[in-house]
Amino acid sequence: MLRPGGAHVGQPFVQACLAEVDGVPAGAGLAGPTGRHVGHADIATLHDHRRQGVGPAVPQAILRDGRTTGAYTAHPHSSQEALPLFEQAGLRTRWAGR
Repeated sequence: MLRPGGAHVGQPFVQACLAEVDGVPAGAGLAGPTGRHVGHADIATLHDHRRQGVGPAVPQAILRDGRTTGAYTAHPHSSQEALPLFEQAGLRTRWAGR
């Protein structure tokens, strides 16, 4: 089960997304919606739930939630190591800083 958005983290422009497997937290991420754009940051999956699709499901949920509010672009804040997770979620890398 994914619970995107809704949970504000101290500020209205930061939202949390919690992924649960059988009612147990399995992963989470932060979203920064700004109208037509949504940022992703701090996507994480708990060790026992890795390689089960939880990681890509979090940014997918953030994207779905962003689309419902009118966002049409997304920007993940990611390490090089995590780029494949975002690609599995359907995002394309257009620029990767060093």
